[in-house]
Amino acid sequence: MIIENQLEKTDHTHLGQIITYISNLSGETVIWISSDPRQEHINAVNWLNTQTNLNFYLLKIEAISIDDSKPAPLFQVICKPDEEIKTAVAADAEMTEREKFNVRFWTEMNAKCAGKLPGFLSRKPSKYHFHSQAVGVGGFSLVFLATMKFYGLELYIDNKDAELNESLLRQLEKDRAQLEKEFGHTLHFDDIPDKRACRIRFVIRDGVDVMDLDSSKVQNELIEYMVAFEKALKPGLKELDFEAISAA
Repeated sequence: MIIENQLEKTDHTHLGQIITYISNLSGETVIWISSDPRQEHINAVNWLNTQTNLNFYLLKIEAISIDDSKPAPLFQVICKPDEEIKTAVAADAEMTEREKFNVRFWTEMNAKCAGKLPGFLSRKPSKYHFHSQAVGVGGFSLVFLATMKFYGLELYIDNKDAELNESLLRQLEKDRAQLEKEFGHTLHFDDIPDKRACRIRFVIRDGVDVMDLDSSKVQNELIEYMVAFEKALKPGLKELDFEAISAA
């Protein structure tokens, strides 16, 4: 631990000394005590806490006395490490460029979904190529997809029972013609080989990497198609029979 005492305004000289000490010693915690921390040094300490793995504290010291008592020091914490920020910064540093792109992409999508697809707002943007929301029917999720090969959307079905999932997919497929008519596009009904889940997928554009495209335009397309997709699916979802397990 390194402690730097300065019974006056903070200055660049003492900040430089602190950096010199910490770079040459093995301490992981720095405590800088001053009677008058200046704003530029408060900013500097906050920056060091977010950009390094070290712990920087900036304390303001004052002398106080109660009644006729002798003056005693009073310490006020001005800056200290924020573990949540450190964790977020560390996680960001460990992510690949694509994962960082995905977090930004889905964060922007959430803002655009307000008023049109509010269910997605409760979902925390992730580093993955998909962004989903439950639709209120057991095991069903609406999913946005933005990958290095295509972008589109799907209804994902997973009730932890492969036979039930397939039965539900086939029930929806019976009304495929009406569903595609309402949606306005051809849909792909997929058993997903070697997986328990099933899905109904629509690819908006194939053979493209979303990182190479205009994100705003892709997001607007995804939302436009998802609004229509959700509307077209609603009648069929209400009629599903979860007790009817039938062979594919």
